[in-house]
Amino acid sequence: MDEDQKTPVPQRRSGPAHGRKPSKSPRKKILVGGLAVVVALLGAYVINAFHPLSGQGSQVVITVAPGEPSGSVYAKLESAAVLEDANLFKAYSMVAGAPVVRPGQYQFHEHSPMTTVKSVLSGGPNIAVVSIPVGFTLHETAQRTTGEVLSLFGAKFGRDFTTAVTDGSVKSPFQPAGVSTLEGLVAAGDYNVVPGETPRQLLQAMVDRYTEMAARSGLTPQTSIDGRTAYEIAIIASIVEKEGYFDKNMPKVARVIYNRLARSMPLQMDATILYGLGKDGGAVTPAMLRLNNPYNTYLNHGLTPTAIATSGPTAISAAVHPPQGTWLYFTLVSHDGTEAFATTFDEQLANERIAAENGIG
Repeated sequence: MDEDQKTPVPQRRSGPAHGRKPSKSPRKKILVGGLAVVVALLGAYVINAFHPLSGQGSQVVITVAPGEPSGSVYAKLESAAVLEDANLFKAYSMVAGAPVVRPGQYQFHEHSPMTTVKSVLSGGPNIAVVSIPVGFTLHETAQRTTGEVLSLFGAKFGRDFTTAVTDGSVKSPFQPAGVSTLEGLVAAGDYNVVPGETPRQLLQAMVDRYTEMAARSGLTPQTSIDGRTAYEIAIIASIVEKEGYFDKNMPKVARVIYNRLARSMPLQMDATILYGLGKDGGAVTPAMLRLNNPYNTYLNHGLTPTAIATSGPTAISAAVHPPQGTWLYFTLVSHDGTEAFATTFDEQLANERIAAENGIG
């Protein structure tokens, strides 16, 4: 057989046959598949940051301190579950424009979209903080509230709050029949007024806080002491707050009030005189003592018709748990607020001489 007629021997090829794609190695398949999963998860995470799948959650209040770095603010938002990721929001802000964060308080919702968070921060603080001290009258409370919500919620909010204070639309469980005023039945403290909150809701929060605080101090609407109703005890607590002023004086002041009531003696409390004249503090003059109004406890026996101020827990506790004692009188004897207590009028006169020697009179 000629060499030309021999069957050609197939040549070995190191590559694939002509027209066929090389098959991927198992390792490459795993890497490509894993990368696709990571990209999908990252995309889902970013999308969730813009449009959280869980929807908005509970309200959250964030406080931004003066000069606080934006990174710290973002970290607070992540810690409070407002943001999914503080670093992702920081990166987003670099592209979309970082908000200028001003100090104050902000209301957010958990799981908020990043666009919403940026909008809230850019708008500035959206919560007004109303601070009511113990010893404030209801009129002073309305004035303070009107002033502190003005810049964020306008004058109408303050006017509507003042109306709610006086129109009887908000009730306290301590109010007896025929008493419409909430004097002495709202609690002192700080109140966050959030967007959408109404004046009546704010007033109701003040009433509810008083009811809760009073209960912790032993006073409920069903409490009765020495035949005195819960409302009368609230009145006593308000007088104790104004007359005792410092916590150390309040228990004995409460005992003086109960002892005087038991003996049908006039209370003769200067704070009630001032309240009846629309004053908060200052000297009581002889002419004031002669004015005939329901809050003149020099002319009238028994308690005042209403409370005269907001009471704190110490004053309420003193009114509910007065110490045993025979004191009928007290007077300020020191510039540090110390009051001296006496059982007899002669003892009272001696304490007044001490006060005069100390430059108090």
